[in-house]
Amino acid sequence: PPGDGETEQKQQEREAKKVARILKQKLKVDMETARSLDRQQVVNVPNVITAARILATPYLSYLIIQGDHVSAIGLLAVAGISDWLDGYIARTFHQESVVGSFLDPFADKLLIGTLSLSMMWTGLLPLPLAALILGRDGMLIGGTLYHRLKTKDESSGFFDTKDSGAFQVKPSLLSKVNTALQLSAFGLTLTNAAWQLPPDPALHVLFGVVGTTTFLSGSEYLWGYIYKTGAFKPLRKVVEKPLRKVVEKTEAVKRPIKEVVERTKERLKK
Repeated sequence: PPGDGETEQKQQEREAKKVARILKQKLKVDMETARSLDRQQVVNVPNVITAARILATPYLSYLIIQGDHVSAIGLLAVAGISDWLDGYIARTFHQESVVGSFLDPFADKLLIGTLSLSMMWTGLLPLPLAALILGRDGMLIGGTLYHRLKTKDESSGFFDTKDSGAFQVKPSLLSKVNTALQLSAFGLTLTNAAWQLPPDPALHVLFGVVGTTTFLSGSEYLWGYIYKTGAFKPLRKVVEKPLRKVVEKTEAVKRPIKEVVERTKERLKK
């Protein structure tokens, strides 16, 4: 009878839809698993480049202390290129990982901290600026370790990237600009020591700019952590008003930077 044929056809359609839902759900789970494995990946090209930069940092310090400024300039240039290259490869070939998100900023902090100490020791960098840079980076590293300690699963190791508390470190725009300015200041300080270029007055102006961006970016991170997590409540009452004012000034600094970045992106697209 016609009614039986229609009933059988509807039943087949329902079964087909059910199978399609199951396959769709399985595909979703497989994709999430693949993304999770990518994030947990430790050994990839960007991480190897970052590790090489970490290993080269002590030798760069040695060159500065020995007064071999020309060789130090060359090695610092290679380190700067590698810093751009590992990020480019990670983004372009989808090799971003939780480990890499920690390793890359750690390599930057190690490089900048080592350069600050070496240049301060040899009299190339003013003590107040070196202290500000080291203090800001020490605060960030300590804050990251503290946050990990508070959020990790009880059954997981401290450096386990597979638990639910694992998080990726994402630097702010101001922090990226600050890092670029710091590395530029170190490089120009070395060229000044080697060839007296740029002249001292220009270098002192750059030191002032770097000191300002270092202070503002550190304040931005501190305020963001205290405000978003509600941590350090007694401290929050003390620093809330002054930090809020600093963050407002930081936003004023970031606006023109964002405009420049957007215009640059548009030009590159053309």
